[in-house]
Amino acid sequence: YDRFNRDSFSSDFSFGEKTFLTEDDVFYIRDTISINKSIDYNLDFTNCRFEFDTIPYCAFCKISPFTSYSWNVLIERYGTPDIPLEEDGALVNLKSIILPDSIKEINRNAFAYCFNMKLEQLPESLEKIWFNAFLYCKSITINKIPDTVTFLQSDAFARCNGITSIQLPNNIEHFDTSVFDNCENISEIKIPASVQRISNGYGATYFDF
Repeated sequence: YDRFNRDSFSSDFSFGEKTFLTEDDVFYIRDTISINKSIDYNLDFTNCRFEFDTIPYCAFCKISPFTSYSWNVLIERYGTPDIPLEEDGALVNLKSIILPDSIKEINRNAFAYCFNMKLEQLPESLEKIWFNAFLYCKSITINKIPDTVTFLQSDAFARCNGITSIQLPNNIEHFDTSVFDNCENISEIKIPASVQRISNGYGATYFDF
């Protein structure tokens, strides 16, 4: 991570051709964004290859994954959860991100609470999306999860209110409804014929085909 100089980071930071990013590199970039709060960052990782082809655990999340919020209390007290989340360290100045086609996994809490971050599509190489990967990323507007994804963990897209319609991958066999827990604006979920079981976050089975 000493390859990067925080002073050289700009709002549209450009990564060179075939840049390899270790987990330490990713955390260095995350901390740079956190420190330079006056700069809005748009990160394009198209030319990058991530270590283990994985966006690491808490890659762009500075809030402890063990922090538990009472959302109703936050909204009642502040009118929006954004204010206390920003005070707790949410990367509010991460404005957009483009992920490379080589990514296979997005780990737990990778982008949790990046509520200003825009993301329009996921890489076609993606295979696994873990717990809370995009928790309260309310600005993402994806409408399809790639067919390569075979593992969707609970709460992966919880409270992502920018999602209005979503198509599940064609090869998935089990769908846990808590993947989209508290996504208030979803009006349609397209479920493929490959799905054999639908359950909720507590393990109760709704449908068994």
